[in-house]
Amino acid sequence: MKAPKIVLAIILTAITWSARAVDVTGKWVGEFESQIGHQKYTFNFETKGDKLTATAEAESDQGKRQVVFTEVKLAGDALSFVEMRQIQDNDIRIEYTGKVSADAIQFTRKVGDFGSQDFTAKREMASASPAAPASATDSSGQWRAEIDTQIGL
Repeated sequence: MKAPKIVLAIILTAITWSARAVDVTGKWVGEFESQIGHQKYTFNFETKGDKLTATAEAESDQGKRQVVFTEVKLAGDALSFVEMRQIQDNDIRIEYTGKVSADAIQFTRKVGDFGSQDFTAKREMASASPAAPASATDSSGQWRAEIDTQIGL
């Protein structure tokens, strides 16, 4: 009855891997049209310990500004965070929800009760020279592993 144990081990491994959050760390760039005009956000996601933080450099017809997001959550491929913005002496809550893939985040940006926009942010790839070593967080490439278990290699 070795085969059912192997199948169970494969299923449990797949469940464990599917429950893990995708890697969102790094810079992502997204542009969209809003009620106040064209906007461009360069999002920066960082992991500090087990906490994910999010900031952005935002550009619009009104100029450039720095944004620090709150309520940042990543569960599997679902990402969400909040931007609080003061516009004409009013505090406006802007909620971002997104689905993360390897090179894009499909966002919905909900601005208070005023409306929402859908847009895509693309991962900004760091340009590295051929002589530059891969960073410690770079997991690209082919990986192989052998696992010695009670039922064999």
